[in-house]
Amino acid sequence: MKYSIVYQDREEVAELHTEIEAETARDALDQVDCQGVDASWQYQEDANGSASYVDPECPDRCYRAVPQAYECAYCGAEVPIEDAAALPAADDATEWDRLSLHHYDQCEWIKTRGSQATV
Repeated sequence: MKYSIVYQDREEVAELHTEIEAETARDALDQVDCQGVDASWQYQEDANGSASYVDPECPDRCYRAVPQAYECAYCGAEVPIEDAAALPAADDATEWDRLSLHHYDQCEWIKTRGSQATV
């Protein structure tokens, strides 16, 4: 999976690395040089698949690995994150055709239009 690494210091946010290839968000963070991170920094995982190293002395300072893609639960294809919440209407053929470009052939999610239709 591909991740972006973002550094945040209070209101300031900077993207440090893009397209880090790793199995997990933690692996992505561990691949890059997160300056100042030591054993005191707390590791946190988010429900959306991202993870962070947070400075215990300043909780508004962290390094965060953000997924750029997700794995389709039906076909296993790596799908862009912007399509993660996409659920077009069952009759929107154009949008389903666009989404199908990111899935493997015969993907059940695409075939059933996100379980909105029966095959």
